Amino acid sequence: MILHVDTDAAYLVLPNARSRHAGHYFLSNAPSPPPATPTPKPDGAILTVCKTIRNVMTSAAEAETAGVFGNGQEIIACRISLQALGHPQPATPLKTDNSTSNSFVHANIKQRRSKTWDMRWNWLRDKATHQQLRIYWDKGSNNDGDYFTKHHPPTIHLEQRPRYVLNAHHLTAPNALYNTTTGIPENTITEHFRVTCNPPTTHEPSPMSLLAARVCSSLGRTQPLLSTNT
Repeated sequence: MILHVDTDAAYLVLPNARSRHAGHYFLSNAPSPPPATPTPKPDGAILTVCKTIRNVMTSAAEAETAGVFGNGQEIIACRISLQALGHPQPATPLKTDNSTSNSFVHANIKQRRSKTWDMRWNWLRDKATHQQLRIYWDKGSNNDGDYFTKHHPPTIHLEQRPRYVLNAHHLTAPNALYNTTTGIPENTITEHFRVTCNPPTTHEPSPMSLLAARVCSSLGRTQPLLSTNT
């Protein structure tokens, strides 16, 4: 069980010229060794982080780099927990859809940077050198962290639900009339609450669910699927 993380940022989307970054954390198969691009099998998230970047970013690339830096710090704690649970971790694949951030880490480009940029850049390079992070680029449509950085209408939430929520097929149905409060099809609300309130006694939690709960418990989290705004 190898930790994979998708990171993304949204530039100037909050009041007072603030930006937001998010991270999608999940456990999957071991990645192919470099230079091959990791192609993890999708799985349910063990942690979802969504935070306000406190400083005002001067460019989208700086916001993306701040997001990579913030998620890199979260990854270190997750790696320690997984290793303590008996799951050794290679360099954690950290996906970004910003080529500038990726190039800074791999020393492919250089430019004048502020001290804040310099600190984040060097910290990320240090973690990459010590085989704790493996930062790579992939196109935005493959980045699961993008969804959490922006505000969306209800139609987008319903469209994206199967991608992020386990067993989503029990909650969605084509051409169904959705309840505006719960977002659940009207014809499945009764069944949904029957299953939720009275789960079958024969149901056994999956090993992945148990591991996610143990990881979140060791990190001080209360739920596997958790979004934080700080």
